[in-house]
Amino acid sequence: YNGRVFQVMVNAHTGEVVGERPWSAWKITLAVIGGLLLVGLIALVVNIGCNYTFVFVFKWGHESLALTTSIVASLNFVFLYLAMMRYAGDIGTKGLAVAFLKIGAATAVMAGLCLAADMFIFTDLRGMAIWEKGLWLGAVIGVAGIAYLTVARLLRVEEIGDFLALVKRKAGR
Repeated sequence: YNGRVFQVMVNAHTGEVVGERPWSAWKITLAVIGGLLLVGLIALVVNIGCNYTFVFVFKWGHESLALTTSIVASLNFVFLYLAMMRYAGDIGTKGLAVAFLKIGAATAVMAGLCLAADMFIFTDLRGMAIWEKGLWLGAVIGVAGIAYLTVARLLRVEEIGDFLALVKRKAGR
């Protein structure tokens, strides 16, 4: 092929094929680009469909656009993860699933605190002075962030331990 000799052997009993094969860099590059374009097109269609459904059908308002962004990012992750698994084999799926669930639990606690603040603290934003809004917002972000880190640490999320160790090291403790 293209002036090169490739040795290929086929086991007549099992049908197993071993040996060298010619690779076309152009074909591989085009296949990768085509795959990425397909994932991007699917993401675009899902994004437009979710945006329309959430804003115009469910009447959720512009806040739902962030949910759409999260859905599309999650779909992109799943597509790319499946592609990686196909070519690289097992890439720690069980460990990633466990970490995902732990982080999801910590995120749910943080989201619950933010939702509670929205329901009880930020009910009348027009009646608050700008400095009061800023103070409450900073307090809610701080409490929710500490709650996230605490729950993630209690669930032994490895990256949170690494993050806290880095903060301690930078703080000089």
